[in-house]
Amino acid sequence: MIPGIDAGNSRFKSAVLDAAGYPKLLNNRFGESFTHAVVYFNPDGTVIVGTEALNAALADPLHAVFNWKRHMGTPDILMSINGKDYTAKDILAILLKNAKEDIEAKTGEVANEVVITVPANYTDVQKQDT
Repeated sequence: MIPGIDAGNSRFKSAVLDAAGYPKLLNNRFGESFTHAVVYFNPDGTVIVGTEALNAALADPLHAVFNWKRHMGTPDILMSINGKDYTAKDILAILLKNAKEDIEAKTGEVANEVVITVPANYTDVQKQDT
């Protein structure tokens, strides 16, 4: 099984091929058809993503990262918390780890490889960072 992940700026979607070879969207662990591409950093250093992160960001937007994808391929620091800096590449890694866990929980298989979408206008640096 090699799942596909649409790593969007606002939403993540995952899919696998069904027995007939057709793509089938996978719901995340909360039953949602997509995961909000938001990362929230709790003051204690723990991280949450998706709807839970979006809800936390409403109360405390300074600890949330939105629109990270526009910074792919740059050294821009999007969040600094507890002495650690996070770039868009780091935010993507957090979201991909979450997507991998959701895929594995849904399929019962280990996802060692994935196909990840990139925008057609991405530079080589942006593609490599992804």
